[in-house]
Formats: sequence, C-alpha cells, structure tokens
Amino acid sequence: MQQSLTFPIVVDADISLDLLHLQDTQALFELVDKNRAYLRTWLPWLDTVRNPQDQETFIQNTHRQWTAQQALSLGIRHQQQLVGVISFRVFDWENNTAEIGYWLDESHQGQGIVTRACQTMIHVAFHRLGLTSVTILCATGNHKSQAVPLRLGFTWQKTIPDNQRLYDHYIDSHVYLLEYR
Repeated sequence: MQQSLTFPIVVDADISLDLLHLQDTQALFELVDKNRAYLRTWLPWLDTVRNPQDQETFIQNTHRQWTAQQALSLGIRHQQQLVGVISFRVFDWENNTAEIGYWLDESHQGQGIVTRACQTMIHVAFHRLGLTSVTILCATGNHKSQAVPLRLGFTWQKTIPDNQRLYDHYIDSHVYLLEYR
C-alpha cells in the first residue's frame, strides 16, 4: 500500500466516506431493513442481516479486513446521514487492483451520490493506494448500477454468466474496468 488513509474522506460539501463504527450499528441496520425489498433484487446477503447484532458483526469484520489490508468498506454519508456503503471489496495487491462495490438507500438515488463516491474511491485507489486498475461488477439487469462505471469512463470487459447466486437463482454480471493512465 502506497500511503495510509485518514478518515473521513470528504467527497464534496454534502458527501463523505467514513469507516463504519459500532455507533453506526443501529442506523446501518435500519437503512438495510428499510431497503430490504429493493436491495434483495441485486444483493445476495440480505437474509444474513436479521438484527442489529448482524450489522455489528459486519462492522467488526470491516475493521479486521481493513487492518489486514484485505478490503475497505466505508459508510456513504449525505449531509451527515448514513445513506449507503461503498467498498473496495477485495484488494489484489499482487496485481495492484481492486473491485468497487456499492449500494445506496433507494430514496437517495438519482442524485449522483454513488457516482461522486466512486469517483473519490478511484482517486484513492490510484493516487493514495498505488493501484493501477479498478473493476466494478454489475448484474446485467441492474441498469442504474451499470450507468455508474460508464459515466466514469470504465470500459465493459466481459459478461460472466451465472456469476452470483441470488437466493433461488443465478444472475449474470458485467465486468467494467478502469486503468490508471
């Protein structure tokens, strides 16, 4: 890793990215619970979040992963309110790359929040962590999510059939790549 990071990371006057803390447990649980039906369409982990203690375990795991430089999960805050999560899901230090994943409260979508958060994560990847490429995987049917990497200059690389089990079926994923130039 090239440089250490300090938190929160300011995106702009309204948005910041910060490590999740134990005091975020209830707010994160309520945010997931409020968006459960919507998120279930695209994300496979909703059934593992049944109570605030599950979110507490998630937050503790994110700290362990960051300490071990395996992954980095951050809360997306809009006007100080937790509205989603963005992460470098897995660092591949040998190849200097990482995958960005994100989800956002449905009522905050359409405001450019994820695009600006991803833009900041890309800057961190290339200019603070020394990575040379970043990928984003999106379900082939999730057109809103696919618009984010395309807006940010990523190129479509391939489609992986049956890439992820989503409860009772599999979904295909598009892979988008951005390389540092």
